[in-house]
Amino acid sequence: MKNIVLKTRFKGAVLHGLYNEMIKNPPPGYKITTPGDMEKSQLAKITFQVDSNLYKRFLYQFGAFPYLTTQLAGEKVDYKNCDLIFAAQHLIKTEKPWVVDLEFVNALAGYCNINLVKNLISKKLRSRECKAILPWSKWGANTVLNSMDCTGFKDKIKVVRYTVSPKNIERVPKKSGIRMLFLGSINQCGRMRERYKGLYENVEAFIQIQDKYDDLELVIRSSVTPEVRARVSKYPNIKIIDSQLSYEQLEELYRSTDVFPHIGYEAMNLSTLEAMSYGIPVIATNLYNIPEAITHMKNGMLIDLPDSTLLYTKNGSPNEYSNPPINTMKKFRSAVIEKTKDCMRMLIEDSSLRQNIGREAAQTIKSGEFSIEHKNSILKEIFDEATR
Repeated sequence: MKNIVLKTRFKGAVLHGLYNEMIKNPPPGYKITTPGDMEKSQLAKITFQVDSNLYKRFLYQFGAFPYLTTQLAGEKVDYKNCDLIFAAQHLIKTEKPWVVDLEFVNALAGYCNINLVKNLISKKLRSRECKAILPWSKWGANTVLNSMDCTGFKDKIKVVRYTVSPKNIERVPKKSGIRMLFLGSINQCGRMRERYKGLYENVEAFIQIQDKYDDLELVIRSSVTPEVRARVSKYPNIKIIDSQLSYEQLEELYRSTDVFPHIGYEAMNLSTLEAMSYGIPVIATNLYNIPEAITHMKNGMLIDLPDSTLLYTKNGSPNEYSNPPINTMKKFRSAVIEKTKDCMRMLIEDSSLRQNIGREAAQTIKSGEFSIEHKNSILKEIFDEATR
């Protein structure tokens, strides 16, 4: 049994759900472990505590070099009883074989602008010790190819879908009542990103249609702004859960949900795949890597934005750290709400459509590109080659 050590970007960082899935379901012949560092770094503390758009724009433009200096300075990474290091979205200094995954290319620069450090990044990816570069999507792979000269490491780029375990739950059609679930985040990082998660658009679309139907309910499991809390306070069929839930409580929430509206301006969240695994029809935005998982009216519903190109940078990454995308989201708001309402109505009024889309959604996770088996077959080939 070979040992893959999963190294997070910062000491003490909470593991993203996709890595927990990887640890629980490793490829055959491998186990995936963590170093066990528990002390959170000062850089991580500062990053998650400061909530200022001006600060974030400054950090985006100039933070890549100090970030990489921090990651690559000091002693080499060297774990005992380690066959391969899996660097979670960051570069490392080591003489051991390693692979790196990424959401999109800017992750390798701490989600900052990579223009000042792309040569440093490409040099590390070209190194003999770096065995593979594993973007989570074709979109993520293209952001790498569009950002730098990939000569010497283009063949190392291999898409490995992050996904979740299938739930094998047969949904029983309800005689009455529809529950919708908006699942955001209750941590500090999530509170900073509410505008990108589309909380307002999802809630407003529900409010504008809810009086047309009986037994319609919206559960918001997320931190919310004071404005949203005040907006929903007069609607008894809207419930806010802004506290931590156990796995069992969260599972019960998914099992009791009929529609998962998740219109936002981010790359695909793990919660979208979780909802699909439970056979829940998802309403999402046709943006970034989301259409790689969802086909409109087959295994989910996609909302087209008036002009999505405004939300991309030249290399295809999200254009978040400037005024134009924030103003663009506000400009899109009314159109997005109207399209979301249309999708909600269709799913409320057509139980067969809900069942068919939900069934296809669950099948997407159970088999094909987004299955654990498919992911592990690719990872096993990569790990076998890297540890040979």
